[in-house]
Amino acid sequence: MGYGGRGVALTHLLGRTLAEMVTGSKPDVGPMAAPLDVIPMHGLRLPVLNLIASYYRLRDAMSV
Repeated sequence: MGYGGRGVALTHLLGRTLAEMVTGSKPDVGPMAAPLDVIPMHGLRLPVLNLIASYYRLRDAMSV
């Protein structure tokens, strides 16, 4: 694998974590072990974004 930038500093951590997973032990990944919080109304993000874009498209077309 090739690494560049900030990824180089984390390669030892990735190697140790993968080695622990392969040997069957549970790796200590700190706060990443906690489940992610659900974002309220995240499913509406794209429909609302499209609605807003349509509004501004209509507004631009009416100003010509």
